[in-house]
Amino acid sequence: ATRGGNVLSFDDEDIQDTFSASDPLAQFQQQLLAGTQGSLPKASRKLLELLSSDEVLVAQGGYEGVPARYFRLMMTDVGIITCKSCQHMFTEDDFEMQYLLDMACPFCRSKNPEDIVWPNPSPSN
Repeated sequence: ATRGGNVLSFDDEDIQDTFSASDPLAQFQQQLLAGTQGSLPKASRKLLELLSSDEVLVAQGGYEGVPARYFRLMMTDVGIITCKSCQHMFTEDDFEMQYLLDMACPFCRSKNPEDIVWPNPSPSN
């Protein structure tokens, strides 16, 4: 089941410019506001190019034929940790507490430290 969230996806063709051809971010925000349950907003390639790499998280498909998924980080001051084994994402604070208990991913229980992708420090640190 798909839950609401800020999942970015794109097809081979860019979405039709129905709101403003000159402002892809406004177009994307309109999709978020008008979104119906179970539907995901689609971002054009132009919008993805405008976003900073610090704002986009990529979850690799993991299997052949499964496309990567792109997530926009709405609160850039919150660190996000990803487990490469299960592709689950956690806030840094939540993950650290659970990881210290078992030294494993709280979701898939992978104990391989190379599976954990820690957030980059912010430029202000």
